[in-house]
Amino acid sequence: MIACKKRADSTPSKIVAAAVTVAVLTTLVKSVSLFKELAVARNFGIGDDLDCFFVAWMFPQFLIGVINGAFAAAFVPAYIRARERARNGDRLLWQCVAAGTLMFAGVAAVLALTAPWIVSLIAAGFSAAKQAEAAVLLLILCPTVALSGVSGIFSAALSARERFLASALAPICNPVVVLGFLAIGGRSLRIESLAWGCVFGSCLELAVLVLLIWRSGVEFRFNLKGLRHELRRIGGQFFPAALGQSVIGLTLIVDQSFAASLGPGAVSSLAYGYKLVAFAASILMIAIGSSTATFVSQAIERSDSQNVRSIISAFSRTVFLVSCGIGAVLFALSPLMVQLLFQNAAIDHRAILAVAGIQRVFAFQLPFLLVGIVYARVIASLCETKKLLFISAMVLVLDIIFDALLSRWFGAIGIAASTVICYAASMIVSQRIVSRLLSVQTAHRAAEAA
Repeated sequence: MIACKKRADSTPSKIVAAAVTVAVLTTLVKSVSLFKELAVARNFGIGDDLDCFFVAWMFPQFLIGVINGAFAAAFVPAYIRARERARNGDRLLWQCVAAGTLMFAGVAAVLALTAPWIVSLIAAGFSAAKQAEAAVLLLILCPTVALSGVSGIFSAALSARERFLASALAPICNPVVVLGFLAIGGRSLRIESLAWGCVFGSCLELAVLVLLIWRSGVEFRFNLKGLRHELRRIGGQFFPAALGQSVIGLTLIVDQSFAASLGPGAVSSLAYGYKLVAFAASILMIAIGSSTATFVSQAIERSDSQNVRSIISAFSRTVFLVSCGIGAVLFALSPLMVQLLFQNAAIDHRAILAVAGIQRVFAFQLPFLLVGIVYARVIASLCETKKLLFISAMVLVLDIIFDALLSRWFGAIGIAASTVICYAASMIVSQRIVSRLLSVQTAHRAAEAA
């Protein structure tokens, strides 16, 4: 009992240490990624070529986020359970790698076969020539889905083993490779070369993660027999989580589709208006999300509901206050930030003001988005990913409704405002679901003890 109490008391400090480590490394990775985006802007500016690339990259990026997010939600609790109970976590990992590789390769193949149809659906406002160019770029980018999917498996395993440094640093490979392509090609670089840079960057990231997994002490225990219960349990959590991720990921496609109907440059303006907000949000999402998922799963495995509540309470307050401060800074300094970042880019002053206005509205989403992430990680750790599917469906419906209304009245700024409303609703519903689930778990534990 005393040992359990000591572990419970040390959990918040472990999460803080892990979050700080991940935040520092993620800041480095995101800084390199931001520098890459600025280099892309200087080379291509806002225009048809970059519109085509953003549309083509949108769907692979959407699938990668769905696969990696859903797999981490399903795998981390099962992997921790397998390591602590049966000591067969390594064998479970390699079985997931084998199954995941086949599944992700199949998804990439289907995406390649349907590329022209997908582009015509999500970029109906493009001309025929722009749609054809976007379809070619999408075909080039298809392998990134399989490569990043397998990378996500290894990254989730590293996080579950509390190797947060390794999992946080590996994504730097992709922007570094793209920057190399831009440095070699310069302004004469074709937009297709930018797509190939993303593919080779994904290859390098996978190779680095395989090396890190091997150095972390994971043994190669590939065996298709056994662990069927755990594999079924992972699948049972993965598919609702994947469907939920797909549904909520569709909000990005919905936003881009509405932006594509607003005229030339609207897609690029919306994308650039979200860059700095996404930069801040991604750092906190990865830092808090990955560390919370690992330690909350450990607390749940120890049947420590009270510790889970303390973790949620402490982190939700901290995240809300920090994100409010960051959002206020972004709102106040948006015109200056955008002008400084894009002063040497092929973007005129009018476009800079439009991007700054969009960024100001996007900044309001930070507190709702990040606190909602904390609750979502807890729901996944409680193996209730079906609840996440319900939340995602609600967000998608709200996004369509408010995009249709606000984009008509306010243009791209209205699309940003719609996103803020959706994340606020998601946070409120997620908090209530977590509170109910923990109350039920506490009641069950009390009944078992009696």
